[in-house]
Amino acid sequence: MSSRSIRDAVLQLSGRHLKDDFEISYAEVQSVSREQRTCSCTTIGTNAEIDFPEVRLMAEVDDGFLKIPAVGSTVLIGYSKRVAPFVLLFSELDEVQVISGAAGFQLRKDGTIALNDGAFGGLVQVEKLVERLNAIEEALADLMLKYNTHVHASSGAPTTMLSEKLVVPTQRQQIENTQVTHGV
Repeated sequence: MSSRSIRDAVLQLSGRHLKDDFEISYAEVQSVSREQRTCSCTTIGTNAEIDFPEVRLMAEVDDGFLKIPAVGSTVLIGYSKRVAPFVLLFSELDEVQVISGAAGFQLRKDGTIALNDGAFGGLVQVEKLVERLNAIEEALADLMLKYNTHVHASSGAPTTMLSEKLVVPTQRQQIENTQVTHGV
């Protein structure tokens, strides 16, 4: 009987066959790979430092909730003989991402937030936009009034070609999506 067979037999008799011992360690983040969604860590607070070169930041590299730790921060990692190391808790984050198919958002340490890929630029400040639109509309209405009351030398009669009904002040609810809000 081989040593492996003896070991398996002892584990079966003791009820430990196919059992997995789960370990938890504190570690310091050495580097982060956003593309692979992993980080490299070194354990802290133990007799011997153990390097973990590829600790997963999420259960699988797929859609979901991704937390990206800051380099030098402390994380709690879990691992076993059957489960690759993964981060359980974070002390400091550089970024948080929620990804669901083509939709998602990123919340960054610098205070910026990106919806989807952020390609459309910043969100509109609705109150300021309404103020600017109304100022433009007032100026246009004033120009239209001046044009309509202008007397031409040839006929001597006022011209009324432009209708003042074209310029109606913009209302906030016309341009605001209340489902997405933001502030400073």
